[in-house]
Amino acid sequence: MANNNRVEFGWVVQPSTGAEHRESLRADNQKFLELIRHKFASAWLEDHFQWLGPQGSRDTLEGWTHLCYLMPLYTELRFGTLVLGQSYRAPALLAKMASTLHYLSNGRFILGIGAGWKDDEYRAYGWDFPSPAVRSRQLEEYTQIIKRMLTQSPASFDGRYYSVHDAHNDPLPSPPLPLMIGGSGEQMTLRTTAKYADWWNFGLRSPEAFAHKLDVLKQHCRQVGRDFDEIVLTAFQFVSLSETPERVNRDAGGIHVMGGNADEVAREIQQFVALGARHFMLRFRDFPSTEGIELFIDKVLPRFK
Repeated sequence: MANNNRVEFGWVVQPSTGAEHRESLRADNQKFLELIRHKFASAWLEDHFQWLGPQGSRDTLEGWTHLCYLMPLYTELRFGTLVLGQSYRAPALLAKMASTLHYLSNGRFILGIGAGWKDDEYRAYGWDFPSPAVRSRQLEEYTQIIKRMLTQSPASFDGRYYSVHDAHNDPLPSPPLPLMIGGSGEQMTLRTTAKYADWWNFGLRSPEAFAHKLDVLKQHCRQVGRDFDEIVLTAFQFVSLSETPERVNRDAGGIHVMGGNADEVAREIQQFVALGARHFMLRFRDFPSTEGIELFIDKVLPRFK
């Protein structure tokens, strides 16, 4: 799937909540999905099992189960994972799960994977948490198995960390199932992206940081003989949108936030678009209020149609 000039938007489903919204999380998410179902192109599920904070553990929904619940309810939308941790599910099994979901949803699934990062989650749920270098090498093998099993059956691969032997995956995905890699490690993850990914996701950083990572990705593409323009570039962003300045909240603990009024947010999106981004995954910081997303639909979205 090659880049083109079309710009699309997705919404990142809220995976967790404090006790004050425990009973309404499902309804709050579905309220947002009703707003976007004919306006946005996609919805995205994260892959986490627990969130710990000063007030204790937040209620957290498991992403794959949540995904399978939502997809048949909102058939106008494509759904994707942002992104699945490679240690959490065996690669051959995940390829089979993804292919089955793609088939049952009439080709509406985008498979996003990454090296994994949340150490408290790994340890709490019983997975080893190796160094970043090891997790990046694991991701490369993981990606190769996924890629093979999405395109050929049977598939075999022998690696240091993962292996499969004559693994059948029938029916193969049709139309092809996009494989997205999320991450920005310059030595390994972006090289794996250059070799194997259909989409690339970079999240929660400024346009300047996005531009730098793109330069690195382009270098890897040249080195491995990949056409850079084949890769769909995507950006995951927090949004704080209001026409009332004091209601804009840019403080997210060091995470970049697209903040401001409609003009300011649209200008920043345009910066990413100028760099080549074609699909945006957005989380609105005033959730469960719909003020921000409704303002986005009314005042920002039309500028990119």
